[in-house]
Amino acid sequence: MAHVQLTTDTKNFQIDQVTSVTATVPNKIPTTTLPASGSGSVVIGSTLNYMKVKVVADTATIVNTITVTGWSYMSSSGVYVPQTLCAVQCTPSTTSQVGQGVVYPGGADATVFETATYVKSIGDAKVYNAPASDSNGGFFLVDLLGCAYIDLHASSATGTQVIWLLTSGL
Repeated sequence: MAHVQLTTDTKNFQIDQVTSVTATVPNKIPTTTLPASGSGSVVIGSTLNYMKVKVVADTATIVNTITVTGWSYMSSSGVYVPQTLCAVQCTPSTTSQVGQGVVYPGGADATVFETATYVKSIGDAKVYNAPASDSNGGFFLVDLLGCAYIDLHASSATGTQVIWLLTSGL
């Protein structure tokens, strides 16, 4: 039997800026077209096992839901097939902070609000909340299940806002 070892060292890190939309998650259907970023979402490539996601917002007043959809490629038919990996509700910290050396798109000195509380509503994700509602440091971890592309979609029932998705692969 072959020996397989999973490593947990970070393979990549990126920051993507999206504006959340006041709508539900778009219906994803199998397609022959390569998945692409769109309104309220960003699509990234993946060859990793897990993805750590941290959500940072430009205001503390809007709760966003991040829906993570994985896309697998079926080479026999040339079709990309979507599967919902998880949906996580993100409540920002009540305490703001300044960029602190992280260059957020839109300016290094942007005032931002990290997510303090994550609540998984569907799928499989491991949630790591911040210690309190006014503190920082929370994130969630998603098993990518061998998907070739990952779609992170931001939606809110109460309004739109600029958010940054900090992702790193493990």
